[in-house]
Amino acid sequence: MLNQARKGLGYGDQKLFDVISHDGLTDAYNKIAMGLCAEKTASDLKITREAQDEYCKGSYRKHF
Repeated sequence: MLNQARKGLGYGDQKLFDVISHDGLTDAYNKIAMGLCAEKTASDLKITREAQDEYCKGSYRKHF
C-alpha cells in the first residue's frame, strides 16, 4: 500500500493501517488496546493513579 500511495492512489476511500498501534499497542490475543489492559489490571488490584505515578518516579530515579 505504501509503495502504491507514493505513486498515487485512485479515486475512492483508502484504508490506512497504523502499524505502531496494531503491533505495539494492541493485545495480540484479545485485540484490545494495551492501555485498557493496564487500566483493568489497576482497577482489579486497586492500584491508584498516585501509586502508579510514585512507582514510575522511583523507577526513573533508579535508572537516571
